[in-house]
Amino acid sequence: QKLWLPSNFRLDIQGIDCSYVNKIESFSVTQKTKQLYVGTSRFPEVEPTGVEFSNIVLTMASDHADGFMGWYDEFVMRGAKDTRQERDGFLEFLAPDNHTVLFTVNLNRLGIHKLSVEKSEANAESIKRCKVELYLESMELEYNDKYMD
Repeated sequence: QKLWLPSNFRLDIQGIDCSYVNKIESFSVTQKTKQLYVGTSRFPEVEPTGVEFSNIVLTMASDHADGFMGWYDEFVMRGAKDTRQERDGFLEFLAPDNHTVLFTVNLNRLGIHKLSVEKSEANAESIKRCKVELYLESMELEYNDKYMD
């Protein structure tokens, strides 16, 4: 049996019901560097200069996106883009039992950037989906020592 499945996750964002989020697209962390030539050394040393975090993209049924729609309306449509509207959250990845937390990604200072309702066909029996794009300032990884061997 697999220890971890990417589909076993729990998302929590302050003040938003995330229990219906059914998909999180891949995200990345990029470390920027620069070369430093020191003394008479022929080869440069590499020094880290900054970290960039990609946006977090979530998908859920549009019937359950009221919290995100309200946040988008306040933050983007009404222009209340101040730091008080940013929220903290976390993303927990779970073991196959859906209770044991394997590792957690803490999401710091999330802001809503984009919200769209995906195109659907008339008379189709599919669920209308909503896609939410969030930016963040930083993230931290916490892991359960028991599972990291």
